[in-house]
Amino acid sequence: MLSAEVAVGYDDPWDASVLEHGDIEALAPNLWWVWSACPGAPVRRNMAVIRLPDGGLILHSPTCLDDERMAAIDALGPVRFLLVPSAGHRSDLKRFAARYPDAKVIAPRNARAEVEKVGPVHEDCEAALPPLGIGVQAPDGMKDGYELVYTVPLDDGGSALVVNDVLGGSHPHPVPGFQGFLGKMLGPPGGELGMARIVRFMFGKDMVRFRAFVSALAEQPDLRVLFTSHGGPVTEDVPGALRAAAARI
Repeated sequence: MLSAEVAVGYDDPWDASVLEHGDIEALAPNLWWVWSACPGAPVRRNMAVIRLPDGGLILHSPTCLDDERMAAIDALGPVRFLLVPSAGHRSDLKRFAARYPDAKVIAPRNARAEVEKVGPVHEDCEAALPPLGIGVQAPDGMKDGYELVYTVPLDDGGSALVVNDVLGGSHPHPVPGFQGFLGKMLGPPGGELGMARIVRFMFGKDMVRFRAFVSALAEQPDLRVLFTSHGGPVTEDVPGALRAAAARI
């Protein structure tokens, strides 16, 4: 496998973009995640796989994996949607669009223009996801055009929050050595669930409003899982984890 420092171009072949990664792991009967090295950055990135009631899949932050793991995803159901959560998570879009030509590419409305510099977007997340039963919220207190937060119903009851970059934490498979040290310096203070320093610097606008937004997320009923694109998933006391994160912001 390649290291996290390898730069991957949008037009490079699939194999060139397969970096170090883990296995597909279940978070709920219709929700899975897999971690991977992040091209050009000293952090890990995560992809979420969401299965809809009709059996189709949404891939949140599509990330190229080896043949065995891609076959495992295909065994879960047909890929119907490729969700590019922000311009910063578009690196594998062209490869996935070629692999799944019948899948619809979706992105947040305010990020669509940047995502379309890499490949066509068929529909905004704000229009495509609510009819599928997935809630969509824009995180208050962030600069316009950043990203969205998604509430996904779980087959066994309750719901999951799928978050891109506005929240993150320490990763169960950390980057080793000096690169890992740099990643920690850019990430949330103390490695605890919260906003990464680099995200706050580049995209934060009003942390009082964002703190209130995170506190409000904690009040959503029966939260079972919190998935973030950077950091490990939370599967125990999600409301408590969100309240603690809000207090640290």
